[in-house]
Amino acid sequence: MNSAPAIWMLHGPTASGKTALAIELAQSLGTEVINCDARQVYRELNIGVARPSAAERAVVPHHGIASHSIHEPLTAASYANWAEPVLRDVIARTGSAVVAGGSGLYAMALLEGLDPMPPADPSLRAELEARWMSDPMALTAELQRLDPTYAATADLQNARRVVRALEVIALTGTPYSQQRRPSASRVSPLPLHEVVLESPIT
Repeated sequence: MNSAPAIWMLHGPTASGKTALAIELAQSLGTEVINCDARQVYRELNIGVARPSAAERAVVPHHGIASHSIHEPLTAASYANWAEPVLRDVIARTGSAVVAGGSGLYAMALLEGLDPMPPADPSLRAELEARWMSDPMALTAELQRLDPTYAATADLQNARRVVRALEVIALTGTPYSQQRRPSASRVSPLPLHEVVLESPIT
């Protein structure tokens, strides 16, 4: 195992072994674990969230386990605003960090930052969604005309992606592809190691 200073990001669904691996890694590196699961953060959710037990949390420090109230729900952006200073502090004190969870958007928000997109416009989105329901090919062709760069890589069968891209273009007058943030860690110059675990076959 590479014990050089780094951020280790463990992705995977429930029961894939993230907790055990996160603890093993944190022990090996002499560091701590930051939770990146959109359900385990809520103290009121106790069933079906598979949060680390008290005994497991006693082995290495964990952050973001039952730390927030469901009555003040987090978004990916607000999670990142909370978790980034925690992650920076852990890195400053220990040299490395382990981030573990099943919420890919939360991980992206924390480690790369979210694209600086405008908020949704409900009326415009409803109009675009209605047009998609009526003639998705026309909307796809419109996106290909307005932003061929994004259209070349996007899943054009995905209504959400097509509608959101056209919504952003309409609101900003700028191609969607030009507003997307390049992939790069915003937290630390440390190497980022990403591990994806799969559910065990039963």
